[in-house]
Amino acid sequence: MATLCIAYAVNSCTEEGVRDVFTQLGAEILGINTLTKNNNTNGQPFKMFFIEFAANDILNELIADIDADPAEEHKRHTRVQYNASGHYWKVSKARKSEKKEEPFKPTILKRA
Repeated sequence: MATLCIAYAVNSCTEEGVRDVFTQLGAEILGINTLTKNNNTNGQPFKMFFIEFAANDILNELIADIDADPAEEHKRHTRVQYNASGHYWKVSKARKSEKKEEPFKPTILKRA
């Protein structure tokens, strides 16, 4: 099992569309999480997808292609074409969150 990420998809893209593309490739999808964000440059909304796959040959092929990218590790990706017009998504390995949540500790707030 592994999670891959589409870091930028047009806002009209849907989970069903992502699921269809990867299912047609032969991948077994366990779940998809979607995040909607706004582009820092133009303010337009876009989506990020985190796709959780069951282990199979297609997943292994995607990961091998990502690992073969000569870019720095955090920039490695492969392209998955999703329509006949040649449009594609850049697919990369999902990185684990670097936030460390520490347990809340109650404190006494002094009056100023």
